[in-house]
Amino acid sequence: MNWKKEAANDLKEYKYLQNYVENYEDLLEELDARMTRLHGGKDEQTPVSGGGGTRIEDEWLSCIVKKDRLKSQHLERWTRLQRLKGALSILPPEERLVLEYFYIDRPKNHVDRLCDRLGYEKSQVYRLKDEALKNFTIALYGIIAG
Repeated sequence: MNWKKEAANDLKEYKYLQNYVENYEDLLEELDARMTRLHGGKDEQTPVSGGGGTRIEDEWLSCIVKKDRLKSQHLERWTRLQRLKGALSILPPEERLVLEYFYIDRPKNHVDRLCDRLGYEKSQVYRLKDEALKNFTIALYGIIAG
């Protein structure tokens, strides 16, 4: 296992996890609204091909399954996001900034921008990135004596 690659992937996931967690309630509301719209009508008694139930029952069950999976995923993703936030929060501001520019929210010409912002040469920025990635990994996973 390449710890640097794993840590980089963790950081690249950060923004997506944050977006998912922020939109979770909206996703649940969409499913609830869909379930509310499923009401009795002429299609209610139409059997689903091979399903043994009606179209409405089939849609209702689909919504229930999606909600259940969404809830399970939410807890896992929320917990993961909290761990990433916690690991980032204990890093010095410079290291957090470098990880953000390299992995989380990478702007165009990120290295040049970091050089300007921090007053460092490119080689210093890359050394700081490596140190920040190592410190982030230790903060996230801890040190395991081998």
